[in-house]
Amino acid sequence: MEHTKKAIAGILFFIGTLFRFFFKRICNIILLKLQYSTENGTVTGSLESWLEFCNI
Repeated sequence: MEHTKKAIAGILFFIGTLFRFFFKRICNIILLKLQYSTENGTVTGSLESWLEFCNI
């Protein structure tokens, strides 16, 4: 039983790490798209909130 708990904890940790990695990648892609679309600087406020949101 103890072995099963350790295995489940390991799997959950692995999934969490993967999720964090992919989440940061998605955030970076969105940030890049936002930067390209805000050449005139109208959406700087949302850009800053995205940076805060992506800082996990």
